[in-house]
Amino acid sequence: MLKWLWISAVTLVLDQASKLAVDGSMQLFESIPLLPYFNLTYVHNTGAAFSLLAQAGGWQRWLFAGLAVVMSSIIAVWLYRLQKHETLMAVALSLVLGGAVGNL
Repeated sequence: MLKWLWISAVTLVLDQASKLAVDGSMQLFESIPLLPYFNLTYVHNTGAAFSLLAQAGGWQRWLFAGLAVVMSSIIAVWLYRLQKHETLMAVALSLVLGGAVGNL
């Protein structure tokens, strides 16, 4: 497992660095076109995907944080139990783990 956690750490650092870069260089709701049909838009989402539960009053933050902790723990155990030949699965789980902790 420790062999793969560096991927999670790099993912976490890149995730946080990109969030800080956007926060420091863009105004809220500013949009930058990257591709013809893809824009980078700075918004705050207090809910889940597509602002699910965004207007729920604050309790959803603790729900999603708890969910992230539980799922990160499950992924870490899964990563620990992988066989040596399951390299692609280990890389995938490490990336997901880094993203989950980054969102936490």
